[in-house]
Amino acid sequence: MPGLDDALRGVLMYVLVPVWAAAGVGDWWCHRRDDMAHTAGWREAALHLVMLAILGPAVLLALLAEITAGVLGLLLAACVLHEAVFWWDLRYASRHRVIGPMEQWVHGVQFAAPWIGLAGVALLHRAQMLAMAGHPAAGPPDWSVRWKQPALPPDYLVGVVVAGLAVIALPFLNELWRCVRARRATQAAHADTSQAGLATMR
Repeated sequence: MPGLDDALRGVLMYVLVPVWAAAGVGDWWCHRRDDMAHTAGWREAALHLVMLAILGPAVLLALLAEITAGVLGLLLAACVLHEAVFWWDLRYASRHRVIGPMEQWVHGVQFAAPWIGLAGVALLHRAQMLAMAGHPAAGPPDWSVRWKQPALPPDYLVGVVVAGLAVIALPFLNELWRCVRARRATQAAHADTSQAGLATMR
């Protein structure tokens, strides 16, 4: 099914990846709008960076490595681990701030995107997926990790990396910095209040 495979590959590369990135920007914007720095604070911001640290290398692996059973297994493990941290983040955030409808919708996209990507990649490389499942006609699974041949276009790879750094990694690093700064400002204000109270008692 070359035609269907090419269409699916195009959807993954030029629809799913941009939509996923846009959802990340939307999530960051919701946090900034709702002043997360003064509610859930740096702990939630740190969880966001943990999720980026899980899925960032997984996306690079899918882009740069030949999709073997070994790579599919690593991508599956990354999706499961991201899922666990995702729910941890939601449970923590919901206890410290209100998660509005817009942010909930964005979370839905972020929740689905890794699994859609994994399913699409597995369908494109269904022989390895079937081999992982033990299908007798698929032959033995290939557990190696090696460079993709042929490689994806360099301009696409550079675009994805630059966009990921510019619109995902840097904004969420900025979010953590704002949360830490807000925490320090709050602590300093409390210290000043305490010192003022002690001075009044004297």
